[in-house]
Amino acid sequence: MNAPMPEKVRVVVLGGGVGAMSAAWALSATPALRERFAVTVFTLGHRLGGKGATGRDPDQGMRIEEHGLHMWMGWYRTAFRMMADVFEAWRPPPGCPMRGIEGAFSPQHRISVAAAGEAPWHLSLPPTPGLPWADAGPEELGRWVQALVHFSRAGAWGRILGAEGVPLREQLRRARVLARLSACVARGLARDVVPHGLAGFDRIDAYDLRAWLARHGAEDEVVRNAPPIQALYDLGFAYPDGRSGAGRGCMAAGAGIRTLLRIAFTWRGAPLWRMRYGMGDTIFSPLYEVLSARGVRFAFFHRVTGLRARAQVEAVDFAVEARVRGGPFAYRPLIPVRGVPCWPAAPLAAQLRSEGPAALRLARGRDFDAVVLGIPGPALAPIAGDLMARSPAFDAAVRGCRSVATAAMQLWMKPDLAGLGWTTGSTVMTAGARPFASYADMSEVLAAEDWGPDGPRSVAYFCDAAPDRPRALEALAAEAEPWMDRELPRLFPATRAPGGGFDRGQVVSRYLRVNDSPTERYVLTPPGTTGARLAPGGSGFPNLVLAGDWLRTSVNGGCVEAAAESGVAAASALEAQALATARAAAG
Repeated sequence: MNAPMPEKVRVVVLGGGVGAMSAAWALSATPALRERFAVTVFTLGHRLGGKGATGRDPDQGMRIEEHGLHMWMGWYRTAFRMMADVFEAWRPPPGCPMRGIEGAFSPQHRISVAAAGEAPWHLSLPPTPGLPWADAGPEELGRWVQALVHFSRAGAWGRILGAEGVPLREQLRRARVLARLSACVARGLARDVVPHGLAGFDRIDAYDLRAWLARHGAEDEVVRNAPPIQALYDLGFAYPDGRSGAGRGCMAAGAGIRTLLRIAFTWRGAPLWRMRYGMGDTIFSPLYEVLSARGVRFAFFHRVTGLRARAQVEAVDFAVEARVRGGPFAYRPLIPVRGVPCWPAAPLAAQLRSEGPAALRLARGRDFDAVVLGIPGPALAPIAGDLMARSPAFDAAVRGCRSVATAAMQLWMKPDLAGLGWTTGSTVMTAGARPFASYADMSEVLAAEDWGPDGPRSVAYFCDAAPDRPRALEALAAEAEPWMDRELPRLFPATRAPGGGFDRGQVVSRYLRVNDSPTERYVLTPPGTTGARLAPGGSGFPNLVLAGDWLRTSVNGGCVEAAAESGVAAASALEAQALATARAAAG
């Protein structure tokens, strides 16, 4: 006589960002897992993506409205492997031009770093062997050695010094700065890290990165603020007060230096990879459709208001922001834009009922067995009081989570890049002047928008950390005007107006955004904070696992890879627990 099939473990995933979706993906990755787990995602608003969500505006050429400037780094392993599997499983609609991961991402080899008082460093990095989504190479330490050998054989060091059009004297000066910086890093690694293996990076997290460099010989500001270091601080928005600039900010040394080494030496194919259709449409559209085909259910418009717990999570409370015709799981969020399934900038009102908001409570045993908490750390204190009161470690992790608001601007312009006066090729640049220290030419995404024949021929994205202040968007708009007059003619010489300043007649459309809500803030890694981070399977509650870049991962920093790594680890913890429970019941 056959034994009865065990009931599925009912898992609710709270959140719609990379961490939450990675957990949902891993929990449904095989037929056996789909037989074991029934997964339901609850997310606020009308779209997935978290900080990576995008929206299409039908009144502005179906432009892609981003939270900021998003690119994936060539050293991301977990995230790219997941997306390779997503695109292999996805069945795009007929006529969709986004087919396969190779059609979704494009390589970015040129990187620029602005430097106060001198010409920018334009780095044109050669391809390395392999691709990040098909990487079967060595682990991290071996990859560092492999990259050093490859760069030497490829003659890359001249290009890394910015040799294109740079006088020999300036090349030699840059070489000296990099040599001194490299010597400081090497001494610090040899003394503080190497004797302890990869765990040695955690041992130096009590120091700020610049202070750690100074301990090992970087007494000169020129070295401590060398363009690679300044770029790393800007990349991580490492400014708790939201004000970027040379010599400002703080970053845990271990997390920072490990990320710097990964950026420099462990990328595959290209150092950066662009998403050809914006992050929301490139990542979360196929993810949503494949997960739905696997049987994962999605309840949009559900904002978590409370997590009720004793020894376990007993209940989850929601504010239902909108009622969906046909029930909470009937909302179909995507619209076609030039054949690609996309996320609209506003909810699709025809699918919604006219009733106002409502409250909902899910109870353990009746509605769920386990919870994946994919809500970012900065948003947890108001809703996770029970968890914090019952677990000192959880309380310390939430209270120790530091974050910063970010600001973004997108400019769609009439001329192409050459017509703007930019002559050094499409690039990504950082270490510029606030409130928009980072810039990227994103003209490639225009092919995914729908402007018509007289639309823009280039689009520039800008972003930076932002201070907390009332009426933040209005304040940013006021700051943006003098910044455009001061900085854009330097960046794009052909846009200088006859009377001085920036010629606004070149602009077809502009989008400004401040990401200051708790779910949109960027997670920071100040010195002395990584020890309080929880592991994805270490919530302290047996039916709760965690996902998000605020957790303990190999990265310990705010990025897609950290979120994806945490989601996979959270799913693994749930799977191990389910297997242990099944064995206990059988024996």
